[in-house]
Amino acid sequence: MDAVAICTALRGLRFADVRVVDEIDSTNRTLMAWAALGHDNDGAAVADGTVLIARSQSAGRGRLGRRWIAPPDSALLMSVLVVPGALPVERWPLLSFAMGLAVVDTARRLTTSQVALKWPNDVVVPDPTSPTGYRKLAGILAESSVSWGAGRVVVGVGVNLVRPIELDPDLGPEAIPTWLSDHSQFVEPSSFTASVLTLFAVHTETLAQSSLDFLASYRAVSATIGHRVRADLGERSIIGDAVDVDPLGRLIVRDDESTLHTLSAGDVVHLRPYP
Repeated sequence: MDAVAICTALRGLRFADVRVVDEIDSTNRTLMAWAALGHDNDGAAVADGTVLIARSQSAGRGRLGRRWIAPPDSALLMSVLVVPGALPVERWPLLSFAMGLAVVDTARRLTTSQVALKWPNDVVVPDPTSPTGYRKLAGILAESSVSWGAGRVVVGVGVNLVRPIELDPDLGPEAIPTWLSDHSQFVEPSSFTASVLTLFAVHTETLAQSSLDFLASYRAVSATIGHRVRADLGERSIIGDAVDVDPLGRLIVRDDESTLHTLSAGDVVHLRPYP
């Protein structure tokens, strides 16, 4: 991962302040702490558009406190600081959709596989050998804070780029992810990263200007809309057809009694193989 090459490719764009470290516990946690201070550990200013990338993480996190494990140099491990400005707080979760779209757009340029977004925050690739019909390529975690009247969102993403020589022996067959190198002959981490950040800027701008256009782009690459799903909500589950997302990015599921449920969170399992 070449910070100079990435910054050169992004010159003049919103997310061009890129810092690369060899190892860190969590890019999200660290960038959120830096943002609260207004500077990094070396005293350099941290503001909207700051990007933190780690070659490896010791305590990466996914949704619901799950660990995100990636061997060194096998993945893009990145967090981006966004100051939402005029974007209403209830639409901040859509920033994770914007990152997902950026990853999908970039991955589709490198492979003919039908890379898509599984609600709420996974990038997946079809795989008939998986019980679900797909395998996970990337995960996204957005975290926000408000202090002194100012809001900040850190959008973290982990993208599996190069298949490691050895896999985690504790992974069951259904939990084995996929790597971009499984679907593309050429994976260059720095150019991939620059493309993701460029497109993230495009999609965040679209989100700020037109939620209709933004959500149309999301629906076009959704692996969940139109599929039979089970939504696990802790104490209960809902089984039905995922029919849409609403303007805030919440999933709309129609159950077998034709009742519509609007879900802002939850684990979603596809009950029919994707696609």
